[in-house]
Amino acid sequence: MGSTKQQPEAEASNPAPDKALTVTQQLQAKAALPELSRVNYAFWVVMAVLAQLNWGLYPVCTRYLQTSTNHKPIPTLQLAVVINIIAYPALVIFYTIPSRIRAHLAKRKQQQQQQWQQQQWQQQQCITALDMASSASCGALEVPPALLNPDQDPNDNTAAKDEPVLPLKERLKAGARVAAVATIVGGIVALQALTNIYAARLALAYLVQLVFMFGPLVVALANTYVLKQPSPPKLYPTLAAAIIGAAVVLIGQWLQSRATGAAGGFSLDTLWGLLLALTSTLLLAAYFVLLQVTRRFVTGEQILWANRNVALLLFTPLSLLIEGTDWSWVFLLTPAEWGILVYTGVSIYTLGNIFIQSSTRRVGSPLVSVFLSMRLVASILGSIVLLHDVPTSPVTWVGFGLVIGVLSAFLALQAFVARKKAAAAEAAAEAAAAAASKDDDAECAADNIAGKQAVVDVESPCSNGTGKHADNK
Repeated sequence: MGSTKQQPEAEASNPAPDKALTVTQQLQAKAALPELSRVNYAFWVVMAVLAQLNWGLYPVCTRYLQTSTNHKPIPTLQLAVVINIIAYPALVIFYTIPSRIRAHLAKRKQQQQQQWQQQQWQQQQCITALDMASSASCGALEVPPALLNPDQDPNDNTAAKDEPVLPLKERLKAGARVAAVATIVGGIVALQALTNIYAARLALAYLVQLVFMFGPLVVALANTYVLKQPSPPKLYPTLAAAIIGAAVVLIGQWLQSRATGAAGGFSLDTLWGLLLALTSTLLLAAYFVLLQVTRRFVTGEQILWANRNVALLLFTPLSLLIEGTDWSWVFLLTPAEWGILVYTGVSIYTLGNIFIQSSTRRVGSPLVSVFLSMRLVASILGSIVLLHDVPTSPVTWVGFGLVIGVLSAFLALQAFVARKKAAAAEAAAEAAAAAASKDDDAECAADNIAGKQAVVDVESPCSNGTGKHADNK
């Protein structure tokens, strides 16, 4: 019959609303930062600053627990094990449970939205079918059953349920591959944290943080030479100026140690500590590179849990083999020392990561990175207050000022460049959307003309049974 032949054309003239956006536009929408009010924006900027200050206290707290307690020094591996044990339930409480709740609410909201879109689409199809039937039958409302078939709904996900499931062997291989990748990346993070703790045991906390400040520059170099990405602007002048500033700091420490006669400010242990801090920084750069390479295989939560599991499964037997089975220091800690230990495991090691992640998702990584210099400020202040390690040489302060100023200017420049690129990309996306809208309007006009022409060919009581009207006979 003539009516059944024209059904595909009628369906083609009414595409589903979800197909209006291109793939590029959908990806840009997902990557875009959320719209925030001034109060919320200022809140998350403050949270980014506090998170950076919080992480700057990590070498201060670990050095205090290893060198300044009222009893024998805490072994480094045992300290790393206890910090991870404390951080384990904190990760469940402050990260995993909220993540599961947010995922459940998001899934529920998506299902409700899909149901609403399905209802809207079906209503539109009914209206279209009624209009077609009314026009074809000169007022007799006859709806073709195929147009009301819910199986033709593009939003219906019943077809997805019928997709073939991978064999058990393939699923096991995929799961093992994900676990292996997460374990490797998590193991690098665990080794980075361990070398950082060892460095804080041997060198002053603010010297360890000084080396750690080179992290963004090392990551940029790794992206340039390993991942073959474009080099950030002013990278090499910034690197040279930062090295000069760090050298000035070390010269100031050496002058201070000679003036006071104390070897703690600059000694062989200090050199070993700086070497370990450099190793920790290189491991951090390797971690960020692997994050980019493996982003399609593992999630951030999988890496976070792999880090905790590797740290416990690796550091616990190593501590027993290297440092022995004497854990009596756990029972000798004072309430203040327990407070510092819990603060390190919960506030820095767990909440610090959560705050960095949350603020980055809301205000962007370039802006969060601008405040990285706050870590060095926090390490200096924490060393003065908690450890009584006061830099007295003016040369040291000049070096600190040079490093903080140069890195802050470099990261601020990267934030400005990123914001400029984002504005250009947004303008290009708007232009593409406008062009696509014009094309859609032209296509819709053509489809409407074709639809009107198709109505003439529909069999109805007004025709002679051959698909042509009687007056044209």
